[in-house]
Amino acid sequence: MALAGGSPYEEDWIWWQKTSNRIDDIAEHGIGPYLNLTKTSNVLRCPSDDLSFRARSPADPFLFSYVLNNAMTAAWNNPGPPLHAGGSWGGLGGSEDATIAAKITQVQYTAEKILVFEEDERTIDDGNGSLYCVPAHLHYLNLLALRHDPEKRKLLDTPPADNGVIPNPEGKGTVGFCDGHAEFVERAYAHSKKHTVRDWSVLPAAWQ
Repeated sequence: MALAGGSPYEEDWIWWQKTSNRIDDIAEHGIGPYLNLTKTSNVLRCPSDDLSFRARSPADPFLFSYVLNNAMTAAWNNPGPPLHAGGSWGGLGGSEDATIAAKITQVQYTAEKILVFEEDERTIDDGNGSLYCVPAHLHYLNLLALRHDPEKRKLLDTPPADNGVIPNPEGKGTVGFCDGHAEFVERAYAHSKKHTVRDWSVLPAAWQ
């Protein structure tokens, strides 16, 4: 899972909330034990990421650079309204347990589906990354970072409006796929439902 800072739940793929002192225990919880974070959590930070700038959550910033694609987490299993429509969580519909994240067997074409990505400092606010949202409800979109693209990173880059237009779509950033490999891909690729939603063919027509 990858929960927001205001979540009432303690489970998270990394413990990061500074205000609740979770970051002090990061080596013992979430992904910490698997990465041997006893001495340092720097492996979760990109050296090129300006951690002093977090536009969406300056008071309690997310101090790492990488986030989970929330289409693979429990958020998308929560039956209800379309994802982020009206500001509320929603998922694929149906009766799946809202506390259960996707299984690898539920992901079609794992070599093409993004699991984790490096997020832009203008939109990063927690470990819950929204690469794809229902059209006309993009105000929660989390942008792929372009900090390693020598040309595109220099361009004016602002969070997207609710019009379906991704800024600097040809700019490239780093993503990790469900089969374990990583690539340097364009935003247009990373923010498409084809490469984000585990099985986009089952999405209702209104969510396409």
